[in-house]
Amino acid sequence: FIGGVYIFVPTSTKFFDSITLAHMKKLVLALFFVSFAFSSKAQIVDFSNAHIQVTKELKSPFRETYIRLIQEEIKKRTELNLQVKDQSDMTPVIALAFATDQNLHGIPLPQLPKNSPAFAKEGYALSIDISTKRPILWLIGADERGILYSMGEFFRKAHLSKNKILVDKKYEVAVFPLHTIRGHQLGYRNTANSWDAWDPKQYEQYIRDLALFGMNAIENIPMEDSPLGPHMKLSREEMNVKLSQICSNYGLDYWVWTPAVVDLADEAKFKQEVMKHTDFYKRTPKIDGVFFPGGDPGSNHPKYVLPFLKAIAAELKLSHPAAGMWVSLQGFSDEEVNYFYEYLEKYQP
Repeated sequence: FIGGVYIFVPTSTKFFDSITLAHMKKLVLALFFVSFAFSSKAQIVDFSNAHIQVTKELKSPFRETYIRLIQEEIKKRTELNLQVKDQSDMTPVIALAFATDQNLHGIPLPQLPKNSPAFAKEGYALSIDISTKRPILWLIGADERGILYSMGEFFRKAHLSKNKILVDKKYEVAVFPLHTIRGHQLGYRNTANSWDAWDPKQYEQYIRDLALFGMNAIENIPMEDSPLGPHMKLSREEMNVKLSQICSNYGLDYWVWTPAVVDLADEAKFKQEVMKHTDFYKRTPKIDGVFFPGGDPGSNHPKYVLPFLKAIAAELKLSHPAAGMWVSLQGFSDEEVNYFYEYLEKYQP
């Protein structure tokens, strides 16, 4: 089945014995034209000679990060060095814009319906304008993450090869995420097969790839007490700061998973653990959430866990006022679960 046509292939070797090289060339050429005819409905647009334009409303650090992303990923696949311009000429344009923008450096944006998914939180649209001699590939986002995800759509759908950027107009789309939270856990520690050997550049590429496929949050494991790995390029403290900064640059949520494996009934250890959290919060550029597992690891009763969470929540708000705190009941007995809910009803933390 080639190009929408079923091709009969004889099973007898006598048939092939009678075919000359010239006959074979004619057959291959004919099949090519049949395939091309059946794919003629495609509207392939060439952006190989394009430049990039970016809305002025995209602010730092997203502006620098997203420009670097699209330039680097295009170059990896095509060897092309696309330049950013603020003025229009007659070369094709790859445009990064917000759905609420009226124009981009004087170029009107496509007219999207008011109920377009591109206006929803983290929504985006990919649109191709071929109404003029200069084609424009519009990568439109409802917000910063929307623009980021529109670039992911572009990289998945475009045909990228050496010195070529081709996009089919049939891949125009407007969508928004079905799920609000789309997170991924990682940790710079000596327990995984590869993470402890990575440098900041590899972590950024990993997080970038996840983000281009729609991930919007990273949950790090920063307070790991296992021995240092032999392949670690940086200290844990340095790498944890780097991971937070990467998430900040890309506009992703940064959470941390922080169990308490010490005995919180011990007042000295309680205070020491609070201080460890305080120091971590102060040196971390961005934190959106702290997750505390009740167990696995840890075996503290909630009568110690809940005051501990109250103490570290107060410290968290000093450095990251918008951050939240989560707790799970894993490992709690029936009595401990009942204590937990009675505490919530009484104190409404």
